[in-house]
Amino acid sequence: PKSNHNTTMGTTKQRKNAKKDDDKPADKAGDVRPDVGAQLDRALLALDSNKKAMTTLYVQWRTQLLRMSYLIMLVIMHQLQQPTTLCLKEVKEWNEIRKNSMEEPYSGFQATMMVLDDAMVEILGLICGICLILTLRPPVLNFRDFSTNTFAISCFCVPAIGYFYHFEKQYLGCLEDQDYDILVNYRRQAQTDAGDGIDPAEKQKRAFPIIIVFHMVVTIALYFMQTQAKKTDQNIYEMLKLKEELTEARQGSKKGSKKGD
Repeated sequence: PKSNHNTTMGTTKQRKNAKKDDDKPADKAGDVRPDVGAQLDRALLALDSNKKAMTTLYVQWRTQLLRMSYLIMLVIMHQLQQPTTLCLKEVKEWNEIRKNSMEEPYSGFQATMMVLDDAMVEILGLICGICLILTLRPPVLNFRDFSTNTFAISCFCVPAIGYFYHFEKQYLGCLEDQDYDILVNYRRQAQTDAGDGIDPAEKQKRAFPIIIVFHMVVTIALYFMQTQAKKTDQNIYEMLKLKEELTEARQGSKKGSKKGD
């Protein structure tokens, strides 16, 4: 019958087509797989874009830290004013006591050295703040911040500030204890209003040096910036190295195939 003949012919054609498909070269399947080189190029572009965005962000952070350092300098100068004013007041009162007792008062040079010695915490804080400003002033991501002389000086100032604040200069005042006791007696004799509740023997405690906290913030921020930037550069370097090795492997395989032909 015709129907059986047609069915047989269709089956025969399908078998022939299947055999042709099997005879196709296997290289065609390789076209479907993604190219490794193209993937590396896309990865490099993504890393480069991330690096540019990260650099822009870190420069903004650096600018903000620089602005904050100017505000910190104003605070330090205000803190410096307090011990300087109080020390000059004590020296003036002490010179009056010495004049009344026919003793030689402090000279201008001696008074200046006493003021500088009493304000050592604030002076070191001022030097540390200036060094941090010089470190942060370049508006670029710098991998050598920690190796600069200005940052090294600021790091030296921090422990010195902590030592003077906790062990030497906890309270304001530039007179020795014995001289200060004499000054207290002089103030009590000169005090006219006994009910004001102020004890002239009490010394004012020195304000905490805020530069220590700010130095810690700057150090952590710079360390984080440099660490992340170095990681990104390392990733880009490894990706470029992998791409170079892949290119060399392809060139070697091509040369081997030509020799085989």
